[in-house]
Amino acid sequence: MNILIVDDHPIVRQGIRHLLSAQIDHARVTEAGSTAEALRKAGEVAPDVCVIDLSLGKESGLDLLRMLREAGFDSPTLVLSVFDESLHAERALRAGARGYMMKESAPDKLVDAVRRVARGEVVVSPTVQARLLKSMLGGGSERRSGESALSVREREVLELLGDGFSSQQIADRMARSVKTIETHRSNIQRKLNLNSALQLVRYATLRSRR
Repeated sequence: MNILIVDDHPIVRQGIRHLLSAQIDHARVTEAGSTAEALRKAGEVAPDVCVIDLSLGKESGLDLLRMLREAGFDSPTLVLSVFDESLHAERALRAGARGYMMKESAPDKLVDAVRRVARGEVVVSPTVQARLLKSMLGGGSERRSGESALSVREREVLELLGDGFSSQQIADRMARSVKTIETHRSNIQRKLNLNSALQLVRYATLRSRR
């Protein structure tokens, strides 16, 4: 089985590579650290399955999914992320992924997920499965993430963060104080269950690329 791992952190890539090489018979694992390198390596090895990080530095794993499809690759893909699945799993599946896993998952779970995705199965948690089924049956009136809890102002701040604006720039644009914007950011972070300001910025950036 040819496996392509795409992650911008070399230590993470190597850890996943050693794990999959040791646990999956006849696994031939190739690494890439960016979208450009991933496209080149995909052309070289014709992967049977891809394991892609959702956040690739300034790039997005969702963008890479699109690029791979446009380049003619249809390898089933498992998306890995530090972001809670309630925020991004459905977006990843809609972008073409066959599975979504948190990086905090146990190693044996990752190995099993790669095998299942390679067989064509969809790998998500029961919670995400239930949400997708509800949406298919017409009961998915809620937003695909915790954004439904955000106020109008908070959504505006989130959109501007995704466009690359700083708190000072957002304050100037919205005619509010920096302290007010920072309060909005804190509230957004709490409502979306994000653990840090960096995760908030990454979430906003990925959201803007839908």
